[in-house]
Amino acid sequence: MLCRGCMLLKLNKSFRSISLRGLSNVPPPITENHDMIGPPNPVSNLRPILLHVAPNESPLEKEYRLAREEAAKWNELFWSKHNTSFFKERKAFMDARLPADLSPSKTTTVSADEMSVFYKAFLDKNWKIHLNYNIEWYRKNISLVFLASRVNMFRVKRRLFS
Repeated sequence: MLCRGCMLLKLNKSFRSISLRGLSNVPPPITENHDMIGPPNPVSNLRPILLHVAPNESPLEKEYRLAREEAAKWNELFWSKHNTSFFKERKAFMDARLPADLSPSKTTTVSADEMSVFYKAFLDKNWKIHLNYNIEWYRKNISLVFLASRVNMFRVKRRLFS
């Protein structure tokens, strides 16, 4: 396992930094003062985030950061499983629709109308999974909003009284 500094240096080429003023075309040099965002995962299509750990991080700030990391891992796992299942089922559907004697020189695709049948069937089959995901996603994000507001109040108090 690499230390945080070594990990940041290793990921320098694939990660870009986000500043508080917004995104810029030229990323600032790698420091531990920024959250780092990487390229999209090819399976989940989500961008990984390496959260900044402040040297004077309070227990409340740590709790918030860990909750954000846990929510991101949960989201990544869900979409990786979901997309893997989707691509597997879509390939099986397309293979069943294409002619078996298809020569390599001919390329045929399944029509959009036929694919719409698959998409509807896939959504109908997975509606409960999507519903449960959305409910849990809202729960996690609402709890993150409350944690973030507690962290912000703590930071305001720390600035005012120190």
